[in-house]
Amino acid sequence: MQAKRKHHYVQARYLDGFLAEAETQLWCYGRHRPESFRAISDELANQRDFYAIPDAPVGSNIEDYLEKSVESPGLNALRELVGRLQPPTLEARIALGRYIAFQEMRVPHTRELIRKQHLHTLTHIEKQLRAQGGREATIYPYATAEGEIAKRGEAFTITMKEAQAHLAELERNLDTFDLPMMVELANEFFIFFVQMRWTILIAPDSSDFITSDNPVFRCFTDQNLHDSALLRPDCMVFCPLTKKAVLLMEHDFEFLEVLRRETEDGNGHTLPPTRFREISAEEVVTMNVEIAEQCTSWCFSGKPLEWLPEVLANESKRSEVRFYSDHSGYGARWTHKPGPS
Repeated sequence: MQAKRKHHYVQARYLDGFLAEAETQLWCYGRHRPESFRAISDELANQRDFYAIPDAPVGSNIEDYLEKSVESPGLNALRELVGRLQPPTLEARIALGRYIAFQEMRVPHTRELIRKQHLHTLTHIEKQLRAQGGREATIYPYATAEGEIAKRGEAFTITMKEAQAHLAELERNLDTFDLPMMVELANEFFIFFVQMRWTILIAPDSSDFITSDNPVFRCFTDQNLHDSALLRPDCMVFCPLTKKAVLLMEHDFEFLEVLRRETEDGNGHTLPPTRFREISAEEVVTMNVEIAEQCTSWCFSGKPLEWLPEVLANESKRSEVRFYSDHSGYGARWTHKPGPS
């Protein structure tokens, strides 16, 4: 059987959740495109060989892994949560948290930022080693939130030969060398998502949510800061679940304290809170505008929306990566464009 080479970066069966009643096609609106069109979910949000494994035979990809380990359990948990409107079990919360984390990492825009950051890092290491005549360097990885070190990983050593080999591999596989990093980051972020406070925003009967080619996005209450770090205390993560529900995830420091105490006592049993809140038609419109502003190229709706092309005529608010090099080292910061939250 010939392997499929058209790979979805937003699951088609997820997009089905935004179809209007008795309809089989979504309305599709593109950024800087005045005309909309209609299409079935299977024809949307895909690219050829998007998950092709570097240096592997043509047709080798990670779609099977995503389908079995992420998409099927995650979509089942999503549908159960929206269908029952009851707090999920721990297993369901884990499945949906992983599903959302992978959805944030797997889209073209985020993958491109990952590639830029990794290429910048390796190029800088190789350049510094060459300039200093060194054979190896010790790397101290860390994450920052507005310049403050928030997390430090284990130090590791990389040789000149290894740096050059990595750069050569990147040049051979410019479109797919980031796959291991994509999986690693998704598995790291989903642990945060599982431990956050969840609020399910429910649309009234008269209104529907839309979704996009970047269904998962972050907003922040402090507009004077620009890092888009998940570690920021004011970080809010949004994900449209269906045309009737949007998931809002926020840090819950009271729960983290409970979790710490229960872990120390060896009797952990408390789950993070999950709440359900019905919102007004006006709030649905505000949320839909934010979804549209956060998309990179495409928005998908079950119904035609006259206002959407006007919003998509502007530039996207998606995060960008900014590189720096100073006395403290070098690296990259993911930044967001300020706007209403």
